[in-house]
Amino acid sequence: MDGSIHLTAQERKMLLQTYRSGADLSVARRAHNVLLLAHGLTWQQIKAVLFCSFDLISTTLKLFTQKRVAAVLEQPASQRPVAA
Repeated sequence: MDGSIHLTAQERKMLLQTYRSGADLSVARRAHNVLLLAHGLTWQQIKAVLFCSFDLISTTLKLFTQKRVAAVLEQPASQRPVAA
């Protein structure tokens, strides 16, 4: 797994919108990771630029390869708000 991925125009638009104005920081970081991977940056470059871990990059890439953008933009169950 070399980390290179390809996005459709619609996927790129969704990721950019989430990265730029997403309410959840962890989802925005994952979106940013996917955008940089699709742009051709290596894991080392992404780690250096975003000050993130290889674990975050790996997890994000696994989510993307499983269910594409839907999985990347999904809020983890442990962070979902609970109704009062």
